[in-house]
Amino acid sequence: MPDAITPIGYRSPQVAALTGATFKEVTHWRHIGLVRPSIHDGRNSGDHYRWSIDDVRIIRTVVILRHAGISLDRIRHAQVIAVLASPWHGWQGWLIITPRQAVITTNPAEVAEIVAGEATPLAVLNLAHVTLLDMDA
Repeated sequence: MPDAITPIGYRSPQVAALTGATFKEVTHWRHIGLVRPSIHDGRNSGDHYRWSIDDVRIIRTVVILRHAGISLDRIRHAQVIAVLASPWHGWQGWLIITPRQAVITTNPAEVAEIVAGEATPLAVLNLAHVTLLDMDA
């Protein structure tokens, strides 16, 4: 991992290395509007995209969900990215994805209530376990 997070953020090859996504996946997800770099969007010719640490964590979460068999359409339909981009959760709690929505909660009782509810969850992910890969490994 880098020694410190700088204001310039992470370039797309670094994001791929930290998340387990391929460079092509990161580029594709950016092109289809699933994810967007929040530091610099690279609009000027020759500029590089710059991703924040939260952007990187969101992409890592997408990788985990894709490995669990959740399609990009389901991720988009449930508005997973918008929910993850909300600043209040601080990457704590559980991300619950149902066929209709994505919810983050820090209340274990609420997790049980949603899981036992009418909609069968597609995924339940403890956000504390969304760790980045070591770029030097």
